[in-house]
Amino acid sequence: MSATTAFIGAALPHRTVRSARTLDGGKTNLNLLLQIDDVGACVLRRYLRDPNACRKELGVLRSLRGRVPVPEIVEADVTGQQAGEPYILYRYVHGMTFRELRDRGSVQDCAQAAYALGKTLARIGHVWSDGDSSTAGLGPRCDSSTLRFDTPVHRDRLGDDVALVRELAATWAERLAALCASRTLVHGDFNQRNIVFDRNDGRWEVAGILDWENACTGSPLWDAARFVCYEKPESPCCEPSFSDGFRHEGGHLPEDWTTFSHVINTISAADSLGRADLRPEFIPELRELAQRRLHAPR
Repeated sequence: MSATTAFIGAALPHRTVRSARTLDGGKTNLNLLLQIDDVGACVLRRYLRDPNACRKELGVLRSLRGRVPVPEIVEADVTGQQAGEPYILYRYVHGMTFRELRDRGSVQDCAQAAYALGKTLARIGHVWSDGDSSTAGLGPRCDSSTLRFDTPVHRDRLGDDVALVRELAATWAERLAALCASRTLVHGDFNQRNIVFDRNDGRWEVAGILDWENACTGSPLWDAARFVCYEKPESPCCEPSFSDGFRHEGGHLPEDWTTFSHVINTISAADSLGRADLRPEFIPELRELAQRRLHAPR
């Protein structure tokens, strides 16, 4: 019996699982797409590294359910007692990720989806409260006092560029401090693979926002910047539709949003590079993201 089969048997002893396959991604967790009798398609999300991530993600999903599009929980075990690892079982969200839509759809499809996502991101800030944060066990995205980039890990991973990061952080210190001080829900990995869209009545709508294990509190601008971090000015995919949707739903973006979003993404990448427990496979992409903005023509 394989380890996966044994886990499913322990976690779901009273359900008949007809098929199981591993989903792409899952660098920190293992996601299995299951077909379960009388339930249908579900995702079994196994937390391999951080048991606390399961508890946090479950709290966020329960708080947001019915208020913004997130997966529906079927069952969960945050203790790991049932199968030896914490897990969440949620209904599979049918549709296409934004990355898939970008690769297969039209410019109009992407613009429509990006606008809907901007509205959804703004809505999250309206429905989340400090009480939700305490219930889900969320901490702040970062503390402005930690954005000094002076550790040996920073110097090792950024080399001479660490001086440029410090200069950038000092120049934008006041506005970065405001982002850190905010207590809105932040997804923490708001990328194009974690957003699923479905087409209803001829329009693309957000069907589900996935993978909340990195959730924290801060400004929604952390997530907004993350979503557009790979936008190419010469061939935009998300903008200005994403920003228009965010503003339409009451979200606030500064007038210099294009410039400030680059600053946020550079600082965010550099901050992540300073984590000693950062998995090695994440380092090249984060370093490239930071360096792209640091060395961009001014």
